[in-house]
Amino acid sequence: MTAVGWLALAVAAVASSRRAPPVVRTDALAERGRLVEPPAHPARAGQRVKWAAALAALLAVGVAATWWCRGALLGIAAAALGGTGWLIGRDHTQRRVADRHARELLAAVRLVVAELEVGTQPAAALHAAAELAPHHAVSLHEAAIAAAGAGDAAAPLLRDPATVAIGSAWQLGEQAGIPLAGVLHQVSHDLAAAAEHRRGVDVSLAGPRASAFVLAALPVLGVGLGAALGARPWAFLFGTGAGHGVCCAGVVLDAAGALWMRAILRRAERI
Repeated sequence: MTAVGWLALAVAAVASSRRAPPVVRTDALAERGRLVEPPAHPARAGQRVKWAAALAALLAVGVAATWWCRGALLGIAAAALGGTGWLIGRDHTQRRVADRHARELLAAVRLVVAELEVGTQPAAALHAAAELAPHHAVSLHEAAIAAAGAGDAAAPLLRDPATVAIGSAWQLGEQAGIPLAGVLHQVSHDLAAAAEHRRGVDVSLAGPRASAFVLAALPVLGVGLGAALGARPWAFLFGTGAGHGVCCAGVVLDAAGALWMRAILRRAERI
């Protein structure tokens, strides 16, 4: 496969990866007595940029493998293996980052509730909360500045999808005259329930994820066993034209199986 072919493949993949932005359903959740929806999947900020960078890297890997191995089939296999590994690694990283941000935000809301209950000014409480949630510090600091100047403290919070529940609760408390500590306590309860939901899903899917990893690694184990028995599979796979075809077909099918299992697991996370 030429460099032009790899570039066309990358462009097609970028075009097919575009998704519609998520819709915030705060009003419907509030009608059901909740302000926070259980998370369906980690945040996807800058997804198109990440996809473009990843596919550019795959293009480079494929071209380099094609040149180094003097074979387009091995280049396809290298790109499939690298792309699948990158996607799975990105999913793991996103889950860890999302969990950390959720814990920080829950701690920040609980701190605001505790500060308000002892009589601390809202601005000071929000500034203190920003120290516990660095990822959302900008929104919290802006809300604190607005609260200190008798402005609309809910507006900065409503602009951040992660803090929109806090902003809605803040706005509800100010408009209806309800103590802020009370409505924010409900938000903290919802955040804790969402975190518990996420932990339950992760525990339930830990077994399927481990099984998928073992199944994906079985072909490598088989090649290793063949080498241990003196069958010389590496010489066949990388030293002959037929071996290139077998290697490419095996890697692509293995990657397709891993991606299929990844899609099933991601769908299960959204249930």
